[in-house]
Amino acid sequence: MQPEPMSPSPSQTPTPARGWPVLKVVVHRPSLWPVPPNELQGTLSSFDAATRCGSVLLDDGSAVRFDGAAFAAGGLRLLRPGQRVRMEILDGQVVLITILTLRSPG
Repeated sequence: MQPEPMSPSPSQTPTPARGWPVLKVVVHRPSLWPVPPNELQGTLSSFDAATRCGSVLLDDGSAVRFDGAAFAAGGLRLLRPGQRVRMEILDGQVVLITILTLRSPG
């Protein structure tokens, strides 16, 4: 969440020599270790063992679907609803899914 911009009074108008103070916004992402920007974590909401496809609920409540190729890339045999998983994203697609305690294979 970013702070609302304030409209400066004429005496406070920034100049090239004197700019506004820079605010640092820190977003807290609860996790066991730092998550790179191309990775997401969530809780498995559904998994079809026949097609190896499923969906994950992110911590913000949004759903992300993954296909059989992403499941196969993680080297897993089965997933159960409720498991915490880690997904790697490339060009907006889930390319790998694994349980949270495992790092990427290779």
